Amino acid sequence: LPSDDSTVPVLPGQDLVYQTSLPDDHMAGTHWLHPHRHGSTALQVAGGAALALIVEDPPGTLPAQVEAAPEVLMVVMQIDLEMTQRIASRAGDSWFQLDGSLQALVNGEVNPSITVAAGEWTRFRVIYAGWLAETLNFNVGCEMVLLAKDGIYIRDFPRSLSGAAPIPAGGRADVLLRCPNADAAYPVTWDGTTIATVITGETTKAAADLEPWSPSYPSYLQDLRSTEPSPNCSCETRLDREEVNGHLFEEDFVLHQSFLGAVVERSLRARDHPYHQHVYPFQVISGFGHSEGGGTRGGQSGAANYEMPGDWHDTIAGTGIVRYQPSRFAGKVMVHCHRLDHEDKGMMSMEVVRDSGPCTCGSAATRWISPIALLLTLAGFKYL
Repeated sequence: LPSDDSTVPVLPGQDLVYQTSLPDDHMAGTHWLHPHRHGSTALQVAGGAALALIVEDPPGTLPAQVEAAPEVLMVVMQIDLEMTQRIASRAGDSWFQLDGSLQALVNGEVNPSITVAAGEWTRFRVIYAGWLAETLNFNVGCEMVLLAKDGIYIRDFPRSLSGAAPIPAGGRADVLLRCPNADAAYPVTWDGTTIATVITGETTKAAADLEPWSPSYPSYLQDLRSTEPSPNCSCETRLDREEVNGHLFEEDFVLHQSFLGAVVERSLRARDHPYHQHVYPFQVISGFGHSEGGGTRGGQSGAANYEMPGDWHDTIAGTGIVRYQPSRFAGKVMVHCHRLDHEDKGMMSMEVVRDSGPCTCGSAATRWISPIALLLTLAGFKYL
C-alpha cells in the first residue's frame, strides 16, 4: 500500500499499519502527518489528530553552525472551536461538544515558554497544522533567517527574512533565530496574538554570523527553472468556489496526467486557498508575491522574500508557475485545498503519473482505472 494514498479508508473498528520506506537519498527535513478521510478530515485535524515527522540529517552534511544549533520543535495547531462545532453538527456528530475560545496550541499547550540562550542561533522547526484559510505569519521579534520550507532546504542560505514568515496552512518552515538580549521575553505572535513566548537566559553567547551554504539536492529535486516543460505537460490548476478546475472530487476523475521522467508545469491559481500536493514537491518558477514574477499571495502579509524562484514547496497560497519532475512513483497524486473543510466538501482532485506518456490536461485526461481493475477487465471480469 502506498503510504501517501489518501483514498484508502480505515473504517471504525478497523486498523491499518502504514509503512514508509525512505530512499537513501531522501532529503532530511521537517514534515507532519494527519488523517485524511475525505469528509472528516477537517473535524479530525481540528480535534488535534496531527503529529510531527522529522527526517534527520546525517552527521556532517550541514554547515557546522547549523549542525551545532540547539533545536526547538513547534507544532502549531489552529484552534477554532466555533467552526469545529459547526463542522461536527453538519456531519451529524453529536459526540463532539465544545465551548470557549482559543486561536492556537503550540505542542499541545496554551502559550508555552521556550527557553533559548541569548545571542545564540537556535533552529526552530515550525509545523503549521492548519486546517482553515488563515496564514500563520510567524514572528518572534528576533533576527530570523530562513533555512528550509516544507522539508526542503533553500539554495541561498542564509536568507534573512524581511518580515514574518507567512506559512500557509499545512506548511512548514525551518528558521534560525538569534535573540540579542539576555533575561528577556520575546512573544511569538500570530497576527497580534501571542501563541508562545521565547525566554532568554541571564548570560549572552556570542555567535558568529551565519556563513553561506547551498545543499546537495537529490535527483528528484533537480533545478527545473531553465528546463522547458515536456510537450503538453503545462496545465492550469484553479482552486475557487470550493472546486478544482470547476469540478468537485470524484474518485475516478483525473485532473491532469503526466508520466515518469516528464517535466511537469502547473499554472496555479489558489489566491484564497492554500494549495497542497501529495507525493511530489514542486519548484517555484515565478509568482506568489515575488516582485520578479508579479504574482500575489492569497491573504498573506509576511516577508516579501519568503517565496523565491527556485524554492521547493508542497503547500503554497497565491498565483504563480511551478514545476516538478515525477521520477520514481507512478500512480495517484492528490491535490487539494488545505482549508480542510473545503477539501471535505470536494475541493480536491487527483493527478495521475503513468509509466509513459503522453501528458494531458483537464478534460483531456481520462478516468482513473487502477492497475488491478484494468487486469480484471482485460481478463473478462466485471470490476465493481
